[in-house]
Amino acid sequence: MGPGRIALPEELKSRLGIQLSLFRSLSVSEEAAWTFAHEYVSSESNLNTMISDLVDQVFDPFVRTLRRHLSRELAQSAGVDEDRIVTLRRDDAWREAIEALDEAKRVLMQANDPLTEEEKSQRVAELVAGRDLLEAKQLRVGALTGTAGNALRYLATKFMDVGLGKVAAIAWDKILKYVISSL
Repeated sequence: MGPGRIALPEELKSRLGIQLSLFRSLSVSEEAAWTFAHEYVSSESNLNTMISDLVDQVFDPFVRTLRRHLSRELAQSAGVDEDRIVTLRRDDAWREAIEALDEAKRVLMQANDPLTEEEKSQRVAELVAGRDLLEAKQLRVGALTGTAGNALRYLATKFMDVGLGKVAAIAWDKILKYVISSL
């Protein structure tokens, strides 16, 4: 068949809600995912290729958008303005955040995973930038979430079932808790 078109609403929350409903309906059976992928994503006849195309073209962009949206919502609900400057305290929570970030970087550098060298290099650079920000006396919250935060959330989502994803999720959790406690 081939790529059909799905009209999604412009408003972000409505669009994300419809996409989430779509993924729930696709999870009902392998045939549902295959049929959708065949009708709307790929003209391939190979099931693995179609599902891979579905993930690359539909699911991954949805996850990125949802992650950004939830991160903004979480920051707003916690009263965190991305442009807000916070003074960093050198306490136990700070040391835990630094150690968790260092561990995530170490595990990423040793990982034998499907990341290309370019992707790995980019994520390592984002983690290093985040660590440098945590070493400063003050930081802008958005700078940290835009560097280490994006890298850790990406790794936590992409590799959620393996050690790298778990270490990244722990690191982001510790950093977020530390920054919120510094407000």
